[in-house]
Amino acid sequence: MHCYNLVGLACPWGTAGLSDLLEGPDHMNWMQDAPNVVSEDGLRKLLGEDHSCDVLCRVTPERTGAQWSGVWTVHCVAPDGERRLLVTARNNMAAREFRTINGLTSFLTGLGLDLVSIPMVEGKIGTHQLPG
Repeated sequence: MHCYNLVGLACPWGTAGLSDLLEGPDHMNWMQDAPNVVSEDGLRKLLGEDHSCDVLCRVTPERTGAQWSGVWTVHCVAPDGERRLLVTARNNMAAREFRTINGLTSFLTGLGLDLVSIPMVEGKIGTHQLPG
């Protein structure tokens, strides 16, 4: 049995959530047991190989002063449609979440993107590719 995330992707770890696995006593071999994740370095490499980068809005942002705060996740998408969730290298490879537009924009431009599309409604996706 598989679980499904917000965009309907099957999770290879069955009905357990990612947080359940991260807090459990067993260690996962991420390359074997969770092939649908990617590190920041892996994302950089794959973007250079014609993969695209999707930004998924997980929580509709709210404006506080001059700052917009919400929750966004980044996914690497292969030309064949296979998706990988960006994870942190620390904290047991937890899903990397961006909580401000400034942080997300800084990350995306640091990947080499020259046009940034940020979805402002939960469930919406912005797609990005390296220029050239």
